Formats: sequence, structure tokens, C-alpha cells
Amino acid sequence: MRVGSRSVSTDLHRFAMSISASPITFQQLAALPDKGQRYELDQGELRMMSPAGNVYNRIAAQLTARCWQHVKENELGEVYAAETGFLISRKPDTVRAPDVA
Repeated sequence: MRVGSRSVSTDLHRFAMSISASPITFQQLAALPDKGQRYELDQGELRMMSPAGNVYNRIAAQLTARCWQHVKENELGEVYAAETGFLISRKPDTVRAPDVA
């Protein structure tokens, strides 16, 4: 199966097909094999995230650096970069991985 210009592994395809009758949970998302792909859950539906390009990553890095500096200087908490998943809602589960949080 192909999504855009990238191939989806057969294992992932089988996994998605085996649970397509019901929404995917946060626990099932966390159990997926790490094959270098980013995923989010949209109300229980698995979404493969496209890799970002150079310009986009440069902007995200600059934004992350500025946020980190502001948060550190003002002792406001923590800053997280892309790849960090946040459970937004349950039943069905929604997990987002913003570029900076």
C-alpha cells in the first residue's frame, strides 16, 4: 500500500486492517513498531504524517529555540519538540504531535 510517495509496511497495513472495525487506541498506537514514521490519531483513526521539508524544519527549529528561551527565562515550565505525542481526548482517542509544545 502506498501513501503519497512513501510505502507503508505490510505489518502496519495488517495491523490497521485487523482493527479497522473499531477505533485505534493510544495504547495500540504506542505499540506500533518504530520504523521511522510519525503517526497521529484523529478520533481513533491512524494518520501517517508526512516528513517535513528543509524550510519547514528550519522554521520549526527557530520557533522551538525562541519558545525554549522564553520559557527558561521566565521559569514557565517545559518545551517539547516534534515527535512528542500528546493524548488530547479519549473514546475515541486523539493523539497529536505538534512541532513545538
